[in-house]
Amino acid sequence: MSQAAAAQAPVVTSEALRTWSSPDGWLTQLRRHPDGTASCATAKSFTDPRSFGIFMLRSGDVTLFSLVDQNQPFTQPGPMTVLQAGRALGTFGAQAQGAALATTEANSVRVSEMIDQLDGSVVTIAAAGRQYRANFAGIGPARQQLAACVAQIAQVVR
Repeated sequence: MSQAAAAQAPVVTSEALRTWSSPDGWLTQLRRHPDGTASCATAKSFTDPRSFGIFMLRSGDVTLFSLVDQNQPFTQPGPMTVLQAGRALGTFGAQAQGAALATTEANSVRVSEMIDQLDGSVVTIAAAGRQYRANFAGIGPARQQLAACVAQIAQVVR
């Protein structure tokens, strides 16, 4: 396809069907994708020590945990370790995807278990040689919103 044709081709994006937000800054969204599948993602922005975002995505049997750093995008795969209260909740293989470092689908069960263990305290994430700190205040209600979203996926999948 030529550059001119590519520039005129419609951009196919997912459609936001429902959004939940929490007073602590968590945002959960149910999205339908062009291929008829749907996913739920819960996300929040943080700024310690730099601006970054956390996304937790569920779609079918897949659960991913992703850290997005727009200022210094990830370019290589690397391990991601999530610690809370000095205790490692898990170390996962992760892939660079744009500005994000995301756990792999093969880790879905362990990532889901880790998400269920998160509480409202500070989380430290060691990702590909960098460290990030995030106050997970409000994660309990955000996790409930994610579960409510996942329960609605069957209603929107074609």
